[in-house]
Amino acid sequence: MKNIRDKIEKIVLNALVNIEKSRELGLSEFEVEQFQSDEHREIFKKILQYDAEGTEFDSLLIAGDMAETYPLCIEYLSRDSRINDEAISWLKYFEIFKDMIKKEKIKAGIREINKKMKDGKAEDIIELLIETAEKAQLDKKDKENFKNVYEDNSDFYDNIISRREKKERISGIATGYSSLDFYLSGLKKGNLITIAGRTSMGKSAIALQIAYNIASRGIPVLYFHQEASSFEVKERLVSSAMNINNEVLKRAALGNNEIEKLKKFLSKEIPLIFDYTAGVNIEHIIKTIRRAKVKEPELAVVIIDHLQFMQYPKGMSNNDALDYITKKFLACLKKENLVGIQLSQLNRLQDRENRMPKLSDLRDSGSIEQNSHIVLFIERAIHDEPKRKMKKNDGILHIAKNRNGEVGVSIKMRFYEEYVRYDEVENEI
Repeated sequence: MKNIRDKIEKIVLNALVNIEKSRELGLSEFEVEQFQSDEHREIFKKILQYDAEGTEFDSLLIAGDMAETYPLCIEYLSRDSRINDEAISWLKYFEIFKDMIKKEKIKAGIREINKKMKDGKAEDIIELLIETAEKAQLDKKDKENFKNVYEDNSDFYDNIISRREKKERISGIATGYSSLDFYLSGLKKGNLITIAGRTSMGKSAIALQIAYNIASRGIPVLYFHQEASSFEVKERLVSSAMNINNEVLKRAALGNNEIEKLKKFLSKEIPLIFDYTAGVNIEHIIKTIRRAKVKEPELAVVIIDHLQFMQYPKGMSNNDALDYITKKFLACLKKENLVGIQLSQLNRLQDRENRMPKLSDLRDSGSIEQNSHIVLFIERAIHDEPKRKMKKNDGILHIAKNRNGEVGVSIKMRFYEEYVRYDEVENEI
């Protein structure tokens, strides 16, 4: 039996080293102490370390690190043709390993029960039986997420008292838009926020402004921008942040005053990280988030601009693909304790009288709504619209969904084309 356990552990480690897809499940399911030999525990620790750092690794790198203490590990870490990605054969061995771990917990419980059988009370033995069964079912993720309501009370209390003393009226991260912060109480970690709108409504403009507002306060933000180049994004940021006319900036027709503003902007060092890779898949996003957290351990916000530019998994309908992407993104946000913002297009509103978008207008998928904690619609008048009492570039940021607050609220905005920026206008709160 010991030899079988040893072989299974070696196959599990082989899969984790050689098949990247297996790591998301394996590294969240297994714990160091579950491996029986010191050698296997040290190898698993090394895999965890490289994964946390975002370092690419293979069997040669791991074996090289272990060469002094465990020189023979290369023999079972080298790629095994029996463990392949396509057939997902590694998953079978993961299940066998998990079953072995559960049986060990049951055996340990039985040993405790046998000790009590002679002198213990029947009620105590029954309690121990129930406890043994519960421990066998409890996995790593359950331990992290399963908490009594009275745990961490001191952190909760300290947070309330600290905000009271500082007169902070929101519990999350401020977006820089005071009315939005009032209704949302800021952006909460573990939450997924969708900003949606028709083409040319200014989704990216408002997302960039929120990113810049947050990063300017020293809070790290990671922004996946699939639509524009680094140069174009910098133009927009400079224009928006420093009140420099975007057309003037594009033509480099700046006066001395604008040059000084440009120098001031470029001299700032704020934790705003961009990934400009076009057509990314969700696996790329999750991997980049992990790497960014190594560089910026206090990373708090991740923005995807936008969903419909992403690479969908093969063989899935648009609806199923977006469900898969948003669920994976949400799981990553919860695991890494981050705020997520995703931009989404809307279906064409055609000629219906009420042009304010509805949740059913979200393009390709109802799952975007289902998986989001908050859905915001951005809408603006391209020209004067007397029927809606809106002048050109008057905007509305509409809270269409809010799991923990008011819905149906419309925040008045104004879009400044020359600065590619949305500002709030006076709102009654």
